[in-house]
Amino acid sequence: MQNLETLKPLAFIFLLLAVLVIDFLQTRWRSHVMRAFAERHGFSFRPGHRHTFFPSHEPPIPYTFRPHTYPANRMDHSWNVIQGEVKGLQILILDSNLNLGPRHQQTCTFIAAKAQVFPFPDRDASEQSVLTNGWFALYRVGFFGTPKTISIKRLEKHLENFSPSKIDAP
Repeated sequence: MQNLETLKPLAFIFLLLAVLVIDFLQTRWRSHVMRAFAERHGFSFRPGHRHTFFPSHEPPIPYTFRPHTYPANRMDHSWNVIQGEVKGLQILILDSNLNLGPRHQQTCTFIAAKAQVFPFPDRDASEQSVLTNGWFALYRVGFFGTPKTISIKRLEKHLENFSPSKIDAP
């Protein structure tokens, strides 16, 4: 019985390490597929680090995209930043950390276009849009309305259907 009691702390440490390794591998994989996505489309890519305990000299959010509306205004760190041009309009795709309160941070992907009209005609029910500083941005909403990451497949679909002359409002 005493052997089981001594194994509990070791099991906890092993579980904690397993979670950290899985998180690290998932972050590396996301960075890898985001880089490949950017290269496929001829966009620039800046990887950065998901976790803020890695020091960085890069600005947390690209200077061209300064959000003032929720949830984008809660962004305190970004990585996997992709910038480019589609059909004559600036595009920005980034993974970001949203600071939603004490000890509550959420990872979220934004795809944004600097446009006069809403350029994402294929927005689905799980995606919300914000307009800030001339940028139309989409982000995915998950369970309980929390922001989530957007898959590469979905980002590809948005670029395929991108329409800078679309007049439909969000």
